[in-house]
Amino acid sequence: MIKKSLLLSSVLFFSLSVNSESITGKVKSYRTFPAAHSIETVRNHVIFNMELGFKLGCQWLYVTPDDAPSISLLLAAKVSDKPLTITYSDESSPWHAQTCKVSELMLN
Repeated sequence: MIKKSLLLSSVLFFSLSVNSESITGKVKSYRTFPAAHSIETVRNHVIFNMELGFKLGCQWLYVTPDDAPSISLLLAAKVSDKPLTITYSDESSPWHAQTCKVSELMLN
């Protein structure tokens, strides 16, 4: 019985794992959603797009509202027209399946 439980746990863990990808390029567009937005789950989030396309079925990437350093870095890169290296996963946002989560940003 314990072996079956361990096997089932392992299968569930690996099926829930996320894929990640990295991209280097310039921020093409940057969008914020105010606290008054009609869709509650998108409020205060930042989404952005890069000049190059994304993989993993992502159309946009997002940063959570509490990630002020990443939001600042994104805005600085956009304003200065400098490239960023971004690592993101196929973990989708709560409001859109093709808006994927950022896990790391590096200003080049």
